[in-house]
This record gives sequence, structure tokens and C-alpha cells, in this order.
Amino acid sequence: MENAAAQDKEVWSKMLNTLFQQCREALLLIDYQGVVQIANASAMDLFGYCLNEIQNLRIESLLQAVNEPELKVTIPDLLHMYDKNIQVVRKDNHLLPVSIRMSNISTSRSVYVLLFISALENRLIKDKTLQRKNAEIIKLKELNNRLKNYSERVLRDRTQILQETVDSLVETQNQLRQSLSKEIAANEKCSKFAYLISHEYRNPLTAILSSLNLIERHGHAGNPLSDAQSQHLVKAREHIKLLVSVTDELLQLNTTLNGGRKLSTAEVVVTDLLTELSQNWSRIFGEKQTVPIRLNAPVKVVVETNSDLLKQALNNLLSNAVKYSDGHGEVVIECEEVEDCCVIKIKDQGRGIPKEEIQKLSNGFYRASNTNGVSGNGLGLFIVRQFLEHLNGKLELVSELDFGTCATIRLPKRYEEKSIAD
Repeated sequence: MENAAAQDKEVWSKMLNTLFQQCREALLLIDYQGVVQIANASAMDLFGYCLNEIQNLRIESLLQAVNEPELKVTIPDLLHMYDKNIQVVRKDNHLLPVSIRMSNISTSRSVYVLLFISALENRLIKDKTLQRKNAEIIKLKELNNRLKNYSERVLRDRTQILQETVDSLVETQNQLRQSLSKEIAANEKCSKFAYLISHEYRNPLTAILSSLNLIERHGHAGNPLSDAQSQHLVKAREHIKLLVSVTDELLQLNTTLNGGRKLSTAEVVVTDLLTELSQNWSRIFGEKQTVPIRLNAPVKVVVETNSDLLKQALNNLLSNAVKYSDGHGEVVIECEEVEDCCVIKIKDQGRGIPKEEIQKLSNGFYRASNTNGVSGNGLGLFIVRQFLEHLNGKLELVSELDFGTCATIRLPKRYEEKSIAD
């Protein structure tokens, strides 16, 4: 038991000595006569002495009053001068104002006093540092408030600008809707007018053509026509047929695209459709077919589309390719899948199209300058583009004079209905 108590005492002694030495305040343990017994590291730094030097020094040689420098301070003086102006006398005779707190320690042998000494200069430095930091905090708060006010002002201004822009866009959108409605109404009126005119023209034209046929037949029966009359009759019949063809094209275009009905679509095997069209052309001309049609479609291609519109567009392109080949070369049809599109190419080796006139062929009733000798009304490519536009497809023409033309159709494999805004 005695050994354990001795060990505990030694542990506590070491612990207390460590705390005593590591305290940031200067600590002096003096006896009641004012002789220094122990000093910690902070006290030695404060007074400028080492441990061997500061031990056994009297308190009178270490402290003095600020107002009475000649007066040496004793323990009784410290009791009366508690929290008064006291300064330490360093080993280098430098004077340093301090504040002192005291605590009495009694043992069985004697009474000791423990002095807690703090340098006022360090406290002053801390106070000034604190003041400086407080001033910086105040400045930062002011800056933060200014930035906050500026941000709020900028946000408010930009919100107002954004609101004005949105209002302007809404107004513009309303105006565009009104303009679009007027344009749609005008287009409907034009379409109805064209439909009515085409419909009213077709019957008289058909009647005139029938009359011309009867005149020619009557002339052959017993009253032959002169050569001049026959030539005029042939010219009149050709012009009438051309007008009938134009009215038929206009009626078909208006009926198909302006009927007010949703476009019906289904899966169409494009390769089968091309095979059917090429065979139809061969049956129509028979042995008179001077331009062979060759289909090159090694892979079956299926698209979702309207078969009637696509068939009419392809038929118009085939008709052009055959007519303007002038009996030379062949017409080649190619079909393949490219990513999510079906690509159809119709190539001929005919007279071609002047480069500066290719874009003009998109306009209705326009014919290229080198179409002499071939009948037509200038609506074929126009109708093709109109049909493909409704099928979300595109038509590209590449041509070279006297070497032929390549018409390329790009059609999406999946049809998506477009809204009016599109």
C-alpha cells in the first residue's frame, strides 16, 4: 500500500509540474519572506532569467511600483497594491507593466504565495488585434451589405427586363398566330378557288376534246379534211390534252393535300412499290419502250408513310427520267437504308437540266429551257416536292447537261405528324 501511495504521489507530482511548466501565464512560487522558490518557463521568459538565476531572488528585486520606481515591492505591498499599477524589472533592466493575481498555499511547514503575472503589453497587443479584427469584420459586413443591395438591384432590373422580353415575345407570338391564321385562311381560299376553277375547266375541256375527235372522225367518213385543217386539229387536240392534264394535276393536288383530313400512313415495302412501278412502265410501253428501267434494290426496305403520295411522287420522277432520256441509255432505280432514312435514287442518262435552273423547278408551271419537243405542264417536280414535304421527306436534284439527272428522295423510316407551328 505504501509503495502504491508513493507511486500515485510521484505521478501526481509529475502531472502538476507539467501543468505548472506549460501554463502560458508567468508563475512564481515564493515563500512568505518573498524569496522565489519555483518559476515556470513563461516566468523565466518574462523576467529574462534562467531557472538557476531566478531561484532564491527576492521579489523586491523583480517587481516595483509604476508610480514609485524607487519603491521595492514586498509581499505586504502586493496585498495592498492588488490589481494596481505594477511593473517587472527584467534582467536587462527593461521595465514591463504587468497585472498580478495571488493565491496562498499553506503546508505543514510554511506558507507560500503563488503569483500569476500577465504582461500588459501582450494584452494590449491582443486588444489591438481584436479591435483590428472587429474593424475588418465591420468593413466586411458593410461590403457584404453593399454587394447584397447591388445584387438585389441587378436581379430586380434583370427580372424587369426579362419580364418585358417575355411580354414582347408573347405579343409577337399572338401576332404570328393571327398572321398564320390569316395566311391559312387565305391559302384555303386559294386552294378552294383553284379546285373550283380546275373542276369547272375540266368538263368543258373534255367536251371540246370529244368534239374535236368527232370532227376528225366525220372528216374521214366522207368529207376529208385538208392538210392544214388536220394539222390545226392535231394542235388543238394536243393543247386540250395539256389543259386537261393540268386540271387533273391541280385537282389531285388539292384533293390529296387540302382535304382537311389527317394523313393516313402504314408500313410500305418500298422495294415492292418500286418493282410494281417499273413493271407498270414496261407494260405501258411494251416493245416501244426504248429506255429500259433497271431496279437495284438488294435489301428489303420498309417505311411508315402514305403509299398513294409516295407512289405518285415516284411515278412523276420516273416519267421525267423516261421522257427526257430521249431514247438513250437506261433509267436506274436504287434503294437503300441509311441510318433512319430510306434513300431512293432515280438516275437517267438524258439531256439533263441547266444548273442555274434546278432551283426554279420547285416553282409550279416552270419548265427548263431545254425541254423542247417534250410535252409537259411544269407541275411534275412541284407536285413531287409538295407530296414529299407532307411525308417529311426531301428531294435533291443533281444534273449535268447532256449527261443525265439523278433525283434523290430521302424519306424517314418512321413518320411523325407535324403541327401547324412546325
